[in-house]
Amino acid sequence: MSNTVVITGGVSGIGLSASQLFLSRGWNVVMADFNDTLGQDVHMQLSTQYGADRMAFHQCDVSDADSVNSLAEAAYQQFGHVDSVINNAGIFAKGAVHELDESTWDRVMATDVKSIFLT
Repeated sequence: MSNTVVITGGVSGIGLSASQLFLSRGWNVVMADFNDTLGQDVHMQLSTQYGADRMAFHQCDVSDADSVNSLAEAAYQQFGHVDSVINNAGIFAKGAVHELDESTWDRVMATDVKSIFLT
């Protein structure tokens, strides 16, 4: 039985590199990302290289508990277990902290901090 990893922010940047590394090492990979269009495209590209049975893409808002629970259910349903989670999803706000409005601050904190608690 292969190990399974869930990687948030898994379809671009560091998350994509991690997804490719784990796939190359024989792991099952569940890539989670807010960007559904990019996620579907990356999943299609990588599944031809590594096999669709070893990977999944799940659209997920990591700042939302219901969305994270749906991600967990999908991972367990497809692979039966999860051995590791990489909380890679993150966003940033341009500008100095004292120039940010409260809603921007809340969005950054929810994605970068609350998401770790939820996953």
